[in-house]
Amino acid sequence: MSSMETLSSIYEPTGHTDASPVVRQVLRSDAMRVVLAVAELGSVRSAANAVGLTPSAVSKQLRRMEEQLGRQLFVRSHKGLVPNAEGEALADFARRFLSLAGEVGDRFGRELVTGHVRLGITDDVGLARMPELMRRCAAVHPGLRIALKVAYSSELLESTRSRSFDLAILSDGGAGLPADAIRLQPEPLVWAVLYSHMV
Repeated sequence: MSSMETLSSIYEPTGHTDASPVVRQVLRSDAMRVVLAVAELGSVRSAANAVGLTPSAVSKQLRRMEEQLGRQLFVRSHKGLVPNAEGEALADFARRFLSLAGEVGDRFGRELVTGHVRLGITDDVGLARMPELMRRCAAVHPGLRIALKVAYSSELLESTRSRSFDLAILSDGGAGLPADAIRLQPEPLVWAVLYSHMV
């Protein structure tokens, strides 16, 4: 037996098998919270309020899980959404999964992601999507607090120079950015108009 095989056998947990990509996708805290909330509350809207997402986001999450697992998890009735046998089994796994995750957090005395992020954004750069994105972030990282400010790019740029923001989404910037600023994802800005509105 080679030294690599010896080391592999030493660090391989007894009975361990690698989870499939599908299972790894399902076994995420946000997915587990959604399936458990729907199973316990029996309503997409109630579950959405509980986990801090929109009803459409919850419905999409459920559809994605059912597609990934290749089986139906919930059935509609006069009482709302009711988990079938598969849904009950997954909800039970979710309950234990989230309980174990909570025990890990309690044991080590901290959230996996905590802190305070100061975010600046212009109203013409994705502001319509920010409420849903912030709700999703809160559901996945409840220990993270985001302070959001909406302003003109010129004001955001000045605040960035004075270190008032940790992260800013600007519709301009370029050479005016601080020397130590990291440009995470530059994107071209495109203005679009319907052909029928053109003069």
